[in-house]
Amino acid sequence: MTLSDFRVTASTEQLLAELRGIAESNNSEQMSLPPATYSSEELFELECEKIFRPGWIMVGRVDQVPNPGDFLAVDLLDERLVITRDHRDGEVHVLSRVCTHRWMSVCEGSGNSRTLECPYHAWKFEMDGALRSAPQMKDSPSYDKAALGLTPARHEIWQGFVFVNLDGRAEPLAPHLVGLDEEIKEYRLSEWKTVWTRDYGEMPWDWKVMQDNGDCYHHIGLHRETLFDTFPNSLIWTQPTEGHYVYTGCGTAQDKLVPDAEGRPATPTTLPLAPGLTQFQRENLLLIYVHPNYFIAPSPDNAIVARVFPVGPGKVRFITDLLVPPNAFDDPEFDKKVDQIASGWDVVNVEDVRACTSVQHNSRSQWAKRSPLSTEELCVAQFAAWYSRQMTE
Repeated sequence: MTLSDFRVTASTEQLLAELRGIAESNNSEQMSLPPATYSSEELFELECEKIFRPGWIMVGRVDQVPNPGDFLAVDLLDERLVITRDHRDGEVHVLSRVCTHRWMSVCEGSGNSRTLECPYHAWKFEMDGALRSAPQMKDSPSYDKAALGLTPARHEIWQGFVFVNLDGRAEPLAPHLVGLDEEIKEYRLSEWKTVWTRDYGEMPWDWKVMQDNGDCYHHIGLHRETLFDTFPNSLIWTQPTEGHYVYTGCGTAQDKLVPDAEGRPATPTTLPLAPGLTQFQRENLLLIYVHPNYFIAPSPDNAIVARVFPVGPGKVRFITDLLVPPNAFDDPEFDKKVDQIASGWDVVNVEDVRACTSVQHNSRSQWAKRSPLSTEELCVAQFAAWYSRQMTE
């Protein structure tokens, strides 16, 4: 897809020229994206064709469909998808949940079933998408059972997360995340389990606002009462990268470190620490943004995950999940402590929602301009460079 495929206004052409300049300099000036990128309808259409449809989008985790017959419905742009666990071989599939008869969704939400049955005309599909039965269709001259299964979507599983490529033509995902795999291998995230989910519904801010919100610099303001004392700005770090992800985080204040059972210092935790972590991992909150739609924030005993699905320019569906390592389930007060952790993250998320909503609204101001970024916001600068490359190369 090229710019010539779209009818664009002069203002959009100017915006793309700005993005081209950011890409060419690799954002060496360390500036934010132009404010107009967060609400342009024309640019959002181009994002769908240059980033979301040809890219890899995280839609869920395999542990959210742990048993044969489990399913989890996901909406992504105009596509209605479902993650399933097959009865026969236990494999995970990602399918279009649009019935191949008259296009009604064959399921909503999550659950467990022998088949996916369309509520419109009772067509039934196996968990791998194959059509099982279609009432009163055998005499139709165009009925071909083998050709009428639910369409599979290309997917990959990385660290237990399920990614989808809508156009089916993307390069494999895993090679782009090899460096990140090495950084976080001790967590063994593929073994962690989802124990809490909060669906905030549709939110009035752009997906790029959420990506920009990945800095720890705002601990000093927005999270002063929740995160700043434990994770102060003085201990922020960001790893240089130009790839598909941003890797940043913040160390724990020395006076907040506590000894573990072996006497080694660690970030204060509610659940038992995950085994095998490095000393750096035991003392840091990580923030990992895999472009374009999700982040994971592992700490020594839990990880908060955000799934951000674009709905339109300036609109997203925002869902968060809480993951814990397998040894956490041995804690006799597990349920109580999970509620405690989830409540704490919920407070932080509400703070972020307030900020993102305000930023989105004010990005439309006549006085909003590109702004210089702090050295503590390198992750924001890196994302701006990545986004500009994707939109203009």
